[in-house]
Amino acid sequence: MVREGCRTRCKSCEKWYGAEDEDYGPCSIKNARGEQRYITHGRHKCDEIYREKPDLSDSPLEIRKAVVEDYPRLEALAGKEGWNYRLGDFLDLERTGCATTLVANLDGAVRGMVTTMDYGEVGWISNMLIEGSYRRRRLGAELLQEGMRLLGTKRTVALFSYDESVGYYLKLGFKLEKDYAVVRYLGGHGGRVGAEVPSLDDVIAMDAEAFSARRGGMLRVLAGRGKVFSPAHGRGFAIIRPDPVEPTVGPAVCDDASAGRELLCAAFDSLGAGSMGVMVGEAPEGFEVVGRVKRLYVGEPPRTDTGMALAFAGLEYG
Repeated sequence: MVREGCRTRCKSCEKWYGAEDEDYGPCSIKNARGEQRYITHGRHKCDEIYREKPDLSDSPLEIRKAVVEDYPRLEALAGKEGWNYRLGDFLDLERTGCATTLVANLDGAVRGMVTTMDYGEVGWISNMLIEGSYRRRRLGAELLQEGMRLLGTKRTVALFSYDESVGYYLKLGFKLEKDYAVVRYLGGHGGRVGAEVPSLDDVIAMDAEAFSARRGGMLRVLAGRGKVFSPAHGRGFAIIRPDPVEPTVGPAVCDDASAGRELLCAAFDSLGAGSMGVMVGEAPEGFEVVGRVKRLYVGEPPRTDTGMALAFAGLEYG
């Protein structure tokens, strides 16, 4: 898919304000210049705002599926944002069989990406990233639009966002559900697990019960990368993922509250202090909240059984 003439739409500009009718609206730059007619329309290039940024007016924008050769470039873009995302993570996404990473190619190079996860009736969006000097060009909106088209009709499509990007997604039609804690384990809280390891089929069934999504491919990859624990009693599981930079717990579910707390602490303790997770409920004692993310969605509100779900699979997997 190629988009010709990729100039910023006026109504997507930070200087556009107020109400609009058929894509017409007032522009504060034109108003500040004292122009008698400061209503603007369609697409234009505004030198006052964009003189430090490349002129993309004649550059074709290509949105396509990522290939292995793109991964070093995507890893570099992620690194500039401080993301702990490496080549192996992109390969893991491929192995799930339900993930599609799209890239935006412009001026001869990849300038952004987004990943969509197909979980049956549910879609998940992650890894939305645009190179800094190419932002405010609607590359993100074009990527998201193509990702939504590829996902097709879903009951729910959702994503996690930090506060600074929430407004962007709201403008694109997403609705705000609630916020969740990103936690770091402080260590020293032990916990108990069961002696038996649940089968992958049981893990997939319990995950579907807790998160109302078919995530078998993703769970198979995560379990293969790490280890699966069961609670001391009740039904449930927790997947741990060792990593030299960011060891992670999730997803984790249990139908018994007491056993669930023990399972969660044991899973984090097996990875040690500093391990990370995204909690469904409030973090128990022994965890530090290092940030909060908001879940946004289109379609029906996400269905998460808060009496069973303990931790999400992570920011990228939901």
